[in-house]
This record gives sequence, C-alpha cells and structure tokens, in this order.
Amino acid sequence: MTPVEISIGASGYNWWDLVPAIVGGFAGAVAGGIASYVLAVRGSREIRDRDSDDRLQRTRARVFRTFSEFVQIFSSFGTIYENVITQLRLSSCRLGDHAPNQRAIRPLANLGSERLVTFDADDIAPFFEQQRDDFVNDLLVAGNKYNSLIETLRQFATLKNELLSLSDILEFESVSNDGSAILKTTDEQVFLKVKAMEVRLETLATPMLDQMTELMELLFELADQFSLEAKAVLGKDARVPGFEPQSLMESRTRLGIPKKGQSE
Repeated sequence: MTPVEISIGASGYNWWDLVPAIVGGFAGAVAGGIASYVLAVRGSREIRDRDSDDRLQRTRARVFRTFSEFVQIFSSFGTIYENVITQLRLSSCRLGDHAPNQRAIRPLANLGSERLVTFDADDIAPFFEQQRDDFVNDLLVAGNKYNSLIETLRQFATLKNELLSLSDILEFESVSNDGSAILKTTDEQVFLKVKAMEVRLETLATPMLDQMTELMELLFELADQFSLEAKAVLGKDARVPGFEPQSLMESRTRLGIPKKGQSE
C-alpha cells in the first residue's frame, strides 16, 4: 500500500506561531473569569447589604412598636395614678377613720375604655437577642401589673357605685371640707350593710394603692432606661425613641415618685 502524506499546515509553518493565540485565549478566559467573579462578589455584597438594611429596618420597627406599647401604659397609668393620689391628698379622711382609703377614692371615669396591653413576642425579641433580659422581664412584669390593676380598679368602681346607690335611702347630714357628702341612717340593717360594703372596698383599696405605687416606680425606671436599651439594640449612634429626662424628673416630683436612693 502506498503511504499517504497529509499536510497539517502551509509551507514554512512553525508551532510557536500558535503561542500568541493560545496565550491570548487563556488570558481572555482568565480576565473574563475575574470579571465574573468580581461582579458575583459585588452582587452578593449588595444583596447582603440590602438584607442587612431590611433587617435593621425591621428591628427598628419592632423597637418602636415596643416603645409605643410602653407609652400606652406609662401615659394611661400615670393619669390614673395622679387622679387617685390627688383624691387621697384632698380627702378629709384621717387614718383613724373607718375604711379611710375607699372613702377618699371615687370611681374613675373611662376605665371601661382602657385597653389591656400586650407586648408582642416578635417585637421584644431584638432586646433578648442583645441579652437585655432584665429590661424585657421588667417590661413584661409592668404589662401584667398594669392589666391586673386596670381590672382591680374596674372592680373597685363597680363596688363603689353599688355603695353610692345606697345614698337614696340615707339621710343627708353635711358636706366635708373636700366636698364629700356626709350621710347618716337610723336603720340598723342599712347601717350594717354600708359598713360591710366599706370593709369590702377597703380590703380591695389598701393593697391596690400599694401595687399602684410599685407599678408607677417600675414605669419610671423603664422610662429612664428605654433609650439606652434601644441603643443597645440599634447601635449607639442610632436615633431611638425615649423620654426627655427633665420631663421625667418633673413628673416624678409631681407624683411623689423619687428615684431609687433619693428622698422625696
């Protein structure tokens, strides 16, 4: 069989002529790969930054919702507390009087419209994540105490209105210095019924007043801390919700709630 000669190139072909093409192709591939890598890293970083910004905005929203719920407690209960202590200060009752507290405290208006508060677990989670456990626990305790006291005040108002309804069968005697009407009766059964209701009301009122003072003290402590706790979650340079210290101090003075370690 006759050998067949196959030519693979033109006359005078040299293999190193292929080097520029090979190197150029390789360099182009590398350059293209680097560009793709840089774009991928940049895109990943942008997504990560965007996710981080979204996460921060969600956290801010949770902190502000928690603050809004706290303000509901602080504002509402502050008004109730001031109303009650004002009645006690203006009362002509003396400590030696029979059931003095319940005599001084009148049924409060609009208690039925006061809504009970709940701190959402998702909203307070950022505080837990930053190990602000004591602050969160105090918030939850304040919420529970507030709800309990609102129910107690409603119960007190119902019983007090029942007592006041007996005024129709009592005789008017005089008006005390604080504007309260002094009534009397010569009916022994009515007299005993009134005394029994006063005892029930006093039994409710005395611990209620102690609990109200304890809650007011706790609310002021939380109000003092809120902005610092929010910064622990959102960052020390972040704009956070909180209370003006001077305003809190003035409210403390007005309500007779000194800071711990300070006398009134």
